Amino acid sequence: MVSQIISKLIVLFMLISLYMLITKIGERKKKQALIWTLLFLLPVAVLIILYNVYK
Repeated sequence: MVSQIISKLIVLFMLISLYMLITKIGERKKKQALIWTLLFLLPVAVLIILYNVYK
């Protein structure tokens, strides 16, 4: 139950950050686009690390 909630929140966070990334690229705001890119890649990096730890 808790894991489903956490996974849905992670997906929601990634969708929001991807949307913000696309809008900032469209507005040509490079610094903010870079920040949103890092925020989008943060959960991906954590999931890769956790996968390798518990493999």
